[in-house]
Amino acid sequence: MLGVLWVGYLRIEWFSLVGLVSGCLVLALAGAAVVWSSRPGPARAVIAVGVVLGLCSMVVGVSWGQERVEDVRENRELGREVAALSHPIAALEASGWKPGSVSVRSAEDDIRAEVVYEPSRSVVWERGFRLTVFTVVVEQGEPGVPEWVGCADGAESDRCERRGAVMVDDGSEAPLPSMSAWVEVEEGIMAVLSTDVPTEKDGTPTMEFPELDMVDLAERVRGVEGEDAQALVREAL
Repeated sequence: MLGVLWVGYLRIEWFSLVGLVSGCLVLALAGAAVVWSSRPGPARAVIAVGVVLGLCSMVVGVSWGQERVEDVRENRELGREVAALSHPIAALEASGWKPGSVSVRSAEDDIRAEVVYEPSRSVVWERGFRLTVFTVVVEQGEPGVPEWVGCADGAESDRCERRGAVMVDDGSEAPLPSMSAWVEVEEGIMAVLSTDVPTEKDGTPTMEFPELDMVDLAERVRGVEGEDAQALVREAL
């Protein structure tokens, strides 16, 4: 049963009540067949358990291998898609931050790509905190910053503060704390950094907002394309 449940965890599309019952029956019958065909004695129970564990290991190994093959294929396709973009994507190059996922949006959206970064325990001790870097393409003749971006008008206020080329929206004291920052990476290419604090089901944050230097992080964002963009996708695998 544990073996079948583990396979269901690895390959959720295979998991069903019929699959659970069938898998348990096959493994149980395999063990029973060994017991029935062996001479009486304690050794046959050990052999039967070994056969069941071997079959479990084989099935789990095959399911895990197929999952890895599909992940590699999807990431290769994503890498080619990222490399084929006509503009660079914003990537964070700061120690202690590792890309966890990369995704590309349609050309109709002003967000063309996003990279989700996960911090190491030396940067943020609590688990679940993430930093997303959005690549925003500003078409010629359109407003410089989309309205959905915090402090888009560039005016300073209680939450908005400009520090050099970086605009910071500080909402760390809000009931659901967050911070964001935007900076122009290249002409027509903006990077928007946004934090994501883990929450309970009722929306209550599970951790205090960590001490982050959003200006320093924003200044460490640069545009990558071609092989560098493909390397970013491989790193997120």
